[in-house]
Amino acid sequence: ATIHIRLNQPPIVIAAKDFEITRCDLSPICFDLYINDTDKNIININSTYGEYNPETGELCFSPELAGTYTIVVTATDICQLSASDTIKVTVINGDTARIACPSEPIAVALCNAGTVCRQIAIAPFDALVSTSFGSYDNGELCFKADTSGRYLIEVFAAAECGADTCIIEFDVNIAPPVQLTCPADTSIFLCEPGLISRPIGVIPATASLTVLPSGTYKDGFIDFMADTSGLYNIMVIAQSECGSDTCRF
Repeated sequence: ATIHIRLNQPPIVIAAKDFEITRCDLSPICFDLYINDTDKNIININSTYGEYNPETGELCFSPELAGTYTIVVTATDICQLSASDTIKVTVINGDTARIACPSEPIAVALCNAGTVCRQIAIAPFDALVSTSFGSYDNGELCFKADTSGRYLIEVFAAAECGADTCIIEFDVNIAPPVQLTCPADTSIFLCEPGLISRPIGVIPATASLTVLPSGTYKDGFIDFMADTSGLYNIMVIAQSECGSDTCRF
C-alpha cells in the first residue's frame, strides 16, 4: 500500500507598499491585500485596523484622525500556522481654500495714478490663487489704478479639497494736485474801513487755506480787513495730503 502524506503549508499574506493619502472626508481608505493558502484551510484573518474583504481583495479602514497608521495583517490556518505583513498608511487631512473676503468696499485715496495693494488672507498658504485683475503674491492683492472709480476684482483660490471665490470692491479716488487761482490785482475805493472779499479758485475744494498776513477763507472768497489806505499784499497757501500751492494778490 502507498500512503501519500502532504504537510500543511502556512498562508501567504502580501500587503500593498506603504503609501500616503490626502483625504477630504471621512470615507474609508482601501488598499490591495493578497491572502492565499495552498491548503485552503485559513480559519482566521486578523488586522490591527479595518477589515479584509476576500471578494474585492482589499482591506478598508476608517481613521478618524490624521497620522501614520501601522497595519499588521495576520492569516492563521487550521494547523495554527500563520503569516503576517505590515503596511504603513500616512493619512493627511486635505484643506479647503478659504478667502477672508472684505464685507465692505475698500476706500483708497491716491495723489497720483499708481499701484494699490491690500492684504487679503487666503488659506492654506499653498492654495492656487488667480485674480481677474492685478495679481496676488505674499498675501497681497495688487493692481494698477490709473483713474478714479470703482474697481471690482474677483479672487479665486483652490486647494485639494475645495475652492473659494470672492469679489472685492475698491473705491479709488485720485486727488487732483493742489491749485490756487488768485484774483487779479485791483484798486478798491472805500468810504470807511471795512471788510474786503475777493474770489479765489481752489482745487481741490477740501484743501486747507491759510491767509497771510491776516484774513480768512470761506465758500470761495478771501476776506480781510482794510482799516487804512495803502497797498495790501495778500498771500494764500493751500495744502492737502497731495501737496501745496501758493499765490499772491
